[in-house]
Amino acid sequence: ARTAHKCSTFRSHDLRNAQINGTNNSFIMARLKDKSEINALWKQFEESFPNTPFNQFWVNSWNPAELPIPNPPDLKVSIRGDNAENMRMVARDISDELQEKKIWPNVSNEPSASARENIVARVRPDQMALLSSNYMKFSKSSLADLVRIATSGMRVWDMEMGGINYNIYMRFPENYFDSVEAIAALPINIGDRIVPLTAIADVKRELAPPVLFREDGHQVYYVTAKQMKGDEKKAPESVTKSTELLQNWWKDHKSVAEGERPQIMVEDSHKEMNLALKQLGVATSLSILLIFITMVFQFGDVVNSLLVLVAIPLGFIGVLISLFVFHSTLSLNSLLGVILLNGISVANSIILVDFLNQEVKKGVSPKLAAPEVGKRRLRPILMTSLTTALGMLPLALGIGEGGKILQPLGIAVVGGLGFSLAMTLYVVPALQVSYLEWRASHKGPTAKKPREKIFVQQETHLPL
Repeated sequence: ARTAHKCSTFRSHDLRNAQINGTNNSFIMARLKDKSEINALWKQFEESFPNTPFNQFWVNSWNPAELPIPNPPDLKVSIRGDNAENMRMVARDISDELQEKKIWPNVSNEPSASARENIVARVRPDQMALLSSNYMKFSKSSLADLVRIATSGMRVWDMEMGGINYNIYMRFPENYFDSVEAIAALPINIGDRIVPLTAIADVKRELAPPVLFREDGHQVYYVTAKQMKGDEKKAPESVTKSTELLQNWWKDHKSVAEGERPQIMVEDSHKEMNLALKQLGVATSLSILLIFITMVFQFGDVVNSLLVLVAIPLGFIGVLISLFVFHSTLSLNSLLGVILLNGISVANSIILVDFLNQEVKKGVSPKLAAPEVGKRRLRPILMTSLTTALGMLPLALGIGEGGKILQPLGIAVVGGLGFSLAMTLYVVPALQVSYLEWRASHKGPTAKKPREKIFVQQETHLPL
């Protein structure tokens, strides 16, 4: 209710989607009809729900149609060691310290560093041996069933009524057991006597073992922090303050014995994303290098091969423009479209460069050959580009069920190909003419000057 009241100014929101994962873990998903409001709503959520020592809130955006590049936390502190309980205590103390100093508005732990308690019934072995004798015929499973009936209830049978199958549960009245003492007094019928549960088991509240999280075979706790939406520029300064604070704080921290102190390290929170982007860059660079090597073998000239690759940055500029015009984002799907676009845009550039070289070898001046080459090669270039663009158009329009997921890929390919086509027809021939003229001028006075050859288009008239 508080969330809906805080967001009542946003008329296009649907706040009915919620999921309760447990008594201490749940989330609310606000579905927006207009993505332009997401930043304002994000900031308003963070201001309305600040973290406390008992409640932690995390606000983030998620759009399955865009598969955005991961948005890691600004600060990531790892606690590693052999004693899980000490690690949990240190992770909790670090979170409290960062929140107390108000360096970060959002601090969280992975896994949870909160202390949890369980109610444990430990059966006395001597009593259980007596109860499980042939005379009593009382087992541990029987005792477990009774405790289950007293707490959460137990399914005992099912029956059909009116063509509908119903499960039959046996349980005590709600709130019948509201304390550890009430559970310990659970009446149990053994033979001809009724005894409380505490007569055969010790029922007490115990601290639950810490949640274990392993990475590369080692136990680890993480403390992560993030700046509020719109304050991302403060993150580097906050990381520096946090590092200094942790160094000074750890020297005076005495809650853990010296020999059992875990290792604390401020890690690069963007490590995984940087590694993924690096791998993507290596794959893209390798594909461009293979195209370049193929062109060198084909043309026998390094510069002409580089001219072919000019279509790649032109296509990327078109991708950025088309994503901006259609209000999409540079996501994982759109980056996949960029890689797909590289091979298509280079094909158009190859046609122009190769045909222009052929005409110059025939003795035609580069300046006269360039416009004629553009005219003659326009039709096959358009046929290749239009068939690809029209084939990707349904993806760009997001047609069909689930079409929104691949829409950024279609927008990247169609928009990038269109812009690359328009620019390649002018930029690549212009650069090639400049290169060919420069090469001719540096061959010396003995070089054969190209003839000012004119293209003549033959027309055949057939009688009607």
